[in-house]
Amino acid sequence: MDLAERVVVFSRLLRSRGVPVSTGEEVDAVAAALEGGVEDLEVLREALRATLVKKREYYRVFDELFDKFWGGGSLTGLALEPVRFRVYIEGDLSKLDPVSRFLSVYSPYEIVWERLEIGPGSRELTRRIARGLRALRRALALYPGRRLREGRRGRVDLKGVMKKSLRYYGEPLEIVRGYRKKSKARIVALFDVSNSMREEWPWLQSAMAAFRSLPPGSYEVFAFSTRLERITDVLEHLEKPEEVGRIVYQRLGLWGSGTRIGESIKQLVKEHGGVLGSKVGVLIVSDGWDLGDLELLSRSLQDLSRRAGLVVWLNPNAGKPGFKPEVVALRIALRHVDVMAPASVLEDPRAVWRTFHPARLAKD
Repeated sequence: MDLAERVVVFSRLLRSRGVPVSTGEEVDAVAAALEGGVEDLEVLREALRATLVKKREYYRVFDELFDKFWGGGSLTGLALEPVRFRVYIEGDLSKLDPVSRFLSVYSPYEIVWERLEIGPGSRELTRRIARGLRALRRALALYPGRRLREGRRGRVDLKGVMKKSLRYYGEPLEIVRGYRKKSKARIVALFDVSNSMREEWPWLQSAMAAFRSLPPGSYEVFAFSTRLERITDVLEHLEKPEEVGRIVYQRLGLWGSGTRIGESIKQLVKEHGGVLGSKVGVLIVSDGWDLGDLELLSRSLQDLSRRAGLVVWLNPNAGKPGFKPEVVALRIALRHVDVMAPASVLEDPRAVWRTFHPARLAKD
């Protein structure tokens, strides 16, 4: 096992003990370890602690595991997170036998393809969705900003009154009223990249790429199937963001697997809870085909709803004729999400306002 692999295993061991470690932090840790080497274990300790542990409360656990893992101590009794069952599939999906096809599309198992064809997204579609996302940030505004906007209604703006009094030699002859503008919302997006979404893969990549048009720090992007991975950093550093699917599959082996929506949302809350909050709008893009633990899905969505300001579920099938949310996972989702709408609304800013403006008013 080389140094990079040992860092990955050590990161997995930290997660099994409750230390939140993201994929991006693992990448930083590997780079730091390769730079410093293992000649001086104390230097390696400081490098890994700086990249993998962001809160002081986890230092004790980190030091305990570091001494045992890197110092040659016994790891007996330390339970690693369970290794998920993987299904390896070769060949074209259309030529598979019914059992293999079912496993690859609707199963809760992790699927690893020998070769996977992922067509790129469209730049034109990316531009349209980018306009929709900018409108969405305004429509999902969940908290008042600091600045006042002048208007006929609202409270008296004393600062504005004093400013206008300068026109009249300091006499407050005009009453200025104002109201606080809504700040643009921060968006956390979860994209279902499982095999049941295969027809939507080009659209998903365009939608992911569209987030790059938003200001840095105003969004977080995750991809999920049987597990969830943060891909914000991956997306921001791509030269061709419309091909994000190929890169995510090559680096994380995540694209085109089965589906575990409940476990993925639970992982978001547990490992990335810092990105959530009352000022955040969560966007889940999925068709809802999930044969995982449906009770866990209900609990996870309920927990997510408590931690986020607004939860929106976008279904690519919702805009098709005759669609009804009859899939069990979608019926569960309807009980916990604030809005369920077609994914295509993101392509039109006017549709965004028609769909989400009432939700904002109801939330207020």
